[in-house]
Amino acid sequence: MAISISEFIGLPYKDHGRDWDGIDCWGLVCLAKRELSSTILPAYEDYESATNFVELDSLIGSKKDDFESVEFGSHTFGDIITFRVAGLVCHVGFVLDGSRMLHTLEGHNSAVESFDRMLWKKRIDGVYRWKDS
Repeated sequence: MAISISEFIGLPYKDHGRDWDGIDCWGLVCLAKRELSSTILPAYEDYESATNFVELDSLIGSKKDDFESVEFGSHTFGDIITFRVAGLVCHVGFVLDGSRMLHTLEGHNSAVESFDRMLWKKRIDGVYRWKDS
């Protein structure tokens, strides 16, 4: 039986979480890619806490070579969208379609949200595709 997006909604937030018991934003992307497309992404756990935006900005920036940049508007299901918070690239989401993503934030369960909303739209850093996808 195929897994559906609804099964990813409501997962609890857990710093460094990478499985069904709890996830952070990158953990949710990893879990979704693994379950929906059999793509295993690196864990990228070389950070103290998901609340350390400076550390995450450095980590995400150093990993962009692992991905292909996708022109915004050409993104498709399974791409990874990155966001700036307080000027630092420290949040990711799993693209569902032209305007929606699956993501989670500290203290919140995972959810589907539009990245077309002004809250997210003004913070978009880029869209990326895993090179092996």
